[in-house]
Amino acid sequence: MNNKEIKNKSVAIATIVFMLGNSSCVFADNNINKDEIVYSILDENGNVDKNIVSAWINSSSALGTIHDISSLSNIKNVKGDEKPEINGSKLTWNVSGDDLYYQGETNKNLPISVYAMVSSCVPATEFDESFANLDSEATKKCFDLDPDRILGLAEMMNFPGVIFKNPEVLAKIEIAKKLGKRVDGHAPGLTGE
Repeated sequence: MNNKEIKNKSVAIATIVFMLGNSSCVFADNNINKDEIVYSILDENGNVDKNIVSAWINSSSALGTIHDISSLSNIKNVKGDEKPEINGSKLTWNVSGDDLYYQGETNKNLPISVYAMVSSCVPATEFDESFANLDSEATKKCFDLDPDRILGLAEMMNFPGVIFKNPEVLAKIEIAKKLGKRVDGHAPGLTGE
């Protein structure tokens, strides 16, 4: 698998944000809960293409008439046949069961910022096998993907490579240092040049 395939598969993974709570629902019964999950579909550059919100309203008894507040568009029930009555941002659902699953789309920004570290050892040592080899050139390309959100070089597990001055291992560390990035390691107490 080449770096382009790895990047494409990584970007294809949706960013999942859990937004738990029932702050946007109006319930008379305290036994009713609402959970929301936001799935962000990213383009090949890592930019948000679409945000899909999946909501689950549930209770220990039949829900009946539910009033929900939502700014979502393209709202659809994904589990049952009930359709919402929409009046501005107010949704009214008549549900005979004890739960309701619906989803819609939003153009609001995600309420999070995502940061990452570049993997330092793929494979972990020269004695390990891996589907890919993340060398110093690939490490530099990873840092260039998004310099503001890539914080550093993660988990330098190849401490023998550091101690015995493996040129490839030292090159990765030097790249991170030149960019002012953090270098994490697995050799507590190791000091010296």
